[in-house]
Amino acid sequence: MIAVILDTNALMLPVERDVRLFEELDRILTESYISLVPRPVVAELHHLSDGAGVEATAANVGSDLLDRCSIIDTEADFADDAIVELATTETVLGQTEICADTTTVDSTHNRQSDEKDIGTHTNVHNNIHAGRQINVEADAHSDDRNADLIEISDRESTAEATTEIAEDEYLTIKQYVVTEDRPLRNRLYEHDVRVIGIRGRNTLEITEP
Repeated sequence: MIAVILDTNALMLPVERDVRLFEELDRILTESYISLVPRPVVAELHHLSDGAGVEATAANVGSDLLDRCSIIDTEADFADDAIVELATTETVLGQTEICADTTTVDSTHNRQSDEKDIGTHTNVHNNIHAGRQINVEADAHSDDRNADLIEISDRESTAEATTEIAEDEYLTIKQYVVTEDRPLRNRLYEHDVRVIGIRGRNTLEITEP
């Protein structure tokens, strides 16, 4: 599993650099991925969106794209520090609770959301909170009470198995950071973190430390 951490300027790329952010991530990443945004980045976007001009417009669009990301709390208060913290925490997904109200983006939703550059994001997008449990919900439809009890038991067994598999999967992740901030990029390289940035006019590429 890949964790893609988005910087403030990354979320502003659709307006500032005409980059179709999630389409480009789908193109260059060969595995499913989850998009993560540290909470200080959210605060920075909201602050910038209160201004005027292209920067405010870009920040507003970036704020819209947060709907497709998971917001993560960090100890660091500043955006760059929060990104480094998140990118260097190897068990970030293993330390979180992933709620089961997640969905994959289907082709119809992609077409409806195309103007906001949601793209063809192939992985699930989650709301993440502190903890190490995975809540699994299922709808039960049965004709009598005994069938209900049997189905509940089956669901509990399935949930336990799903939790074990998911925890094993999410404990092994690779982190990427999308940013155009050169000082931040250099800090990330010091921690052997892969960085995704602009290549050419409006495409993305992965750079190794």
